[in-house]
Amino acid sequence: MESNPSQQSPEPQGVVLNRNHGKKGVFEIILIVFLLIITLVLLNYLNIIPLSAMFPNQLGWLPHRPEESNQATDTTIPPAISSDISLLEPAKETLINALPNILISSLIPNSSQEIKTTNNKIPESFNNTWTVNKTEASATLIVTPDGKSISQLHLSFQKDNSKPPSRETAPKLASEFFSVNPKGVWGCKPLNESKTSIIYCENFWEEKDGTKIGIGVQGLFTQGPALVNKSPEIFIFYCQRSKENKLYSWKSCDLQFSQTGVTP
Repeated sequence: MESNPSQQSPEPQGVVLNRNHGKKGVFEIILIVFLLIITLVLLNYLNIIPLSAMFPNQLGWLPHRPEESNQATDTTIPPAISSDISLLEPAKETLINALPNILISSLIPNSSQEIKTTNNKIPESFNNTWTVNKTEASATLIVTPDGKSISQLHLSFQKDNSKPPSRETAPKLASEFFSVNPKGVWGCKPLNESKTSIIYCENFWEEKDGTKIGIGVQGLFTQGPALVNKSPEIFIFYCQRSKENKLYSWKSCDLQFSQTGVTP
């Protein structure tokens, strides 16, 4: 009779242990789910996993931090655009005031109204085009922050031609467009970047005030959508840079010869 209680006691103790183990497992699951939810909310707030943006109808109420890049774009772009717009007219006046010292008289527009000017992607930079005597001119101008001085200028014209330029022909071709008297030495080299044999001729020098100027001719170009009369053509160009310009150290108007120059 004394052995009965001892035989029955393990059974209720086993039942109690199983119940405690079950409660512990449920608590661990709840804890894991809670931590997972907290983690997802934190990742959403930091925009690492933007659940509120991915599921706006269901999770749009979740808090999230505004993106800093958007704020920077909103605050920096409008002032830059506004600044360039305000410089447009002063830049046109600066250009037309400089042209009489660069171009022959027949290629100078009568007023700034004849010049079509648009903003470039570079700050304080403008693209300009005009047509005089059936000759189209193109100019890229970078002005100083006040719009009253030239930081960088690049002028170019197209002309149909039957032969590539040379040291002998380049001076005469340039004089048909530019009134500037070159003070350097003419040199000609092939453009490595071209698939065909394109010759680049240039006269590059520095003025007494430190301004660097280049005049040149390059071609022949035998392919392109804007060929003059669909004939082989050359480009006649002029470049100018002030001491404050980022490209002032260049020894040429062209990137390929910026460190060496073209002069033999």
